[in-house]
Parts: sequence; structure tokens; C-alpha cells
Amino acid sequence: MNLPLTTATALLALTLFAAVLLPAVWSRSPARRRAAERIVRILVDAFRPNRRR
Repeated sequence: MNLPLTTATALLALTLFAAVLLPAVWSRSPARRRAAERIVRILVDAFRPNRRR
């Protein structure tokens, strides 16, 4: 299988998201849900273009 680098990267990111973040989001523990929310915010902010505030 010869996948382009961007496809492999996207698959890795999706796998990481599904394996790590989704169980934490669906957890009954409030601490795990808050931690998952922080991670999602960090990831979204990392890929968001810089804007002036």
C-alpha cells in the first residue's frame, strides 16, 4: 500500500482522535471530560490561523 504522506497523516490523526479523545469525551468522569475539552481546544488553536484580537 503506497499512501501519500498527507493521507497517512490524516489517518493517523483520525485514529488518534478516535482512540484517545472520544473515550475521554464520553467518560462519566468530569475531570476526564474537562481534560478532553482542553486537548481539543489546543488542537483546534494549533491549526487555526493567527488572528488579531
